[in-house]
Amino acid sequence: MAVVALLVLAGLFAAPPPHGPSAAARALSRGDFESALRLPAGSAEEAAYIRARVALAEGRTGDAAALLPQIDPDGRRGRELAWLVAHARRDGKAIAASAARFCQGEDLTGRSCADAELYGRDLAAASVTLEAPGDVPLIDGAPFPVAVGRIGPLKTGIILDTGASQTVLSRKAAKRLGIQPTGAGFPIGVAAGGAAVTANLAILPALRIGPVTVRHLPVLVMDLPDLDDKSVSVILSPQQALDGLVVTLDFHEQRLRFAHSVDPQTLREATAVPYLRVGFEMAVRASVGAAKHALFVVDTGMSWSYALARSYAAALGLGAGPAATVQGAGAGAATSLLEARPVLLGSLKLEPTMAGVLAETARPDSIQFAGFLGNGLWSKGVLTIDTVGRRLLLRLARRAP
Repeated sequence: MAVVALLVLAGLFAAPPPHGPSAAARALSRGDFESALRLPAGSAEEAAYIRARVALAEGRTGDAAALLPQIDPDGRRGRELAWLVAHARRDGKAIAASAARFCQGEDLTGRSCADAELYGRDLAAASVTLEAPGDVPLIDGAPFPVAVGRIGPLKTGIILDTGASQTVLSRKAAKRLGIQPTGAGFPIGVAAGGAAVTANLAILPALRIGPVTVRHLPVLVMDLPDLDDKSVSVILSPQQALDGLVVTLDFHEQRLRFAHSVDPQTLREATAVPYLRVGFEMAVRASVGAAKHALFVVDTGMSWSYALARSYAAALGLGAGPAATVQGAGAGAATSLLEARPVLLGSLKLEPTMAGVLAETARPDSIQFAGFLGNGLWSKGVLTIDTVGRRLLLRLARRAP
């Protein structure tokens, strides 16, 4: 079964001081923001950087920007933070300038270099238009939500994947549409972090799915041979491409719905869980079994119930089970199955309908994830993504009318 879990490798670890990372930096790394803000940092600049990263994750972009003067603009932290703030503001000119500076500094992943090239072009601002609230069917039998839409004149399958930090366009479709990607490329982690492929950046002129039209959308361009064979050319990141809308994945009725606001019934019946934007990822605080709460990527492109970092699985006492292969966007990876355990998400106790798998979650960023949460947790329910309120609303069962 497919896993389309993308991790853009954004940012780099600062070189630790001789005595090791500070208590605040360690707390930030494990996603414990409350402790990161309370514990002592290694310096005043590190404290400002930590406050800024937490502010960005919580959607307080202005607060993060206000901390920039407290951080050396020529250092790694300053260059990275300016780049992340520019992305949070969706300011193309600021992205181009900050990406060029970060590319010349310590961003060895190459993402900022591709950003500098793309946003250095004369780009129109991205936009999303909803003609009227409406819905489209999801394809039956798929392990993740897939709907039919169009990219320019081409009809294609489109995967709705919250685990995708940015929308992905297959390289084959880009060539058919005459889209020119950046020359600069960078590695993307796929298959629950177990493999990596090279991606470039480009602008998709138009995408349409049901009543929604997205124009001038920045996308990752990469090889998707397995999906191309199934006439699927796009992996859509709803938190990126559909920002400003409410998107509902109704796994019970196999429908994909779009609206400007959350409907009253959902507000009454669903459990709301705020989500964070950590770098380019959508994440929530949750726990598996008796383990501690940690940060998890929400991944509707993954059929498993969850994929756990080895350290988190070890804390649960879960050893590697039978071998399994995890398929991702453009590559696969060998892994091991994990015994299913309940997941606590907000006030909900989610009972997995599928097993879990081991994941390789380490990434070169100051904030790490404990794993991914996938469709095996809500495959019989309704998941609403409110990009305006930055929250997920989850209904596990429908009430009788």
